[in-house]
Amino acid sequence: MAAATRLLDRHGPDGVTLRGAARQAGVSQAAPYRHFAGKEALLAAVAAESFLALKEACGAAVAADPGDPVHRLEVVAIAYVRFAVDHPARYRLMWAPTPRGRDHPVLAEAARSTGQPLLLALIECLPSETRSEAPVERLFVLWSLLHGIAGLLLDEQLPHEVLERVPVDELVRRAMQVALDGLLGPARPSRGDRKTGVR
Repeated sequence: MAAATRLLDRHGPDGVTLRGAARQAGVSQAAPYRHFAGKEALLAAVAAESFLALKEACGAAVAADPGDPVHRLEVVAIAYVRFAVDHPARYRLMWAPTPRGRDHPVLAEAARSTGQPLLLALIECLPSETRSEAPVERLFVLWSLLHGIAGLLLDEQLPHEVLERVPVDELVRRAMQVALDGLLGPARPSRGDRKTGVR
């Protein structure tokens, strides 16, 4: 696993092979096949471990700098994007078309659990009377923001003058300030809900 991750960091998914990982780990070429059916299974295991590493990074960031609930949410958000920037190949693999969680249950479970630090931090920010109002929907909006920022950074789509003036952490912090104005406000019915009177 460690050898495959090193290959991934250096060469991306195309550079990861069972034989290459075996060579890196100093074991026989047949050894990986005792644990993985093929390259996709190995990549799925690396992706699952990467999801868990992201979850751990978010939790560690909060433990190191707890602050108030809004501050904790910002800390988790910054840790999320920072992980993507520090480990671009792993982050791309985590969200790649293959391997998919539906084919690898361990990967699916790791991906699901990774959202917990963000969800818990978001719920803590909400007023007690609104915490039951679709927090998962608010999490989806927040995750979309962070995933979008990470993608723009990894694909080098942000103007250089922006990155030169605004460090990554501050970029995330500013985006979060804008998002939190909406996320932490009262939930409003969608246009379709208003038509039907559903709340």
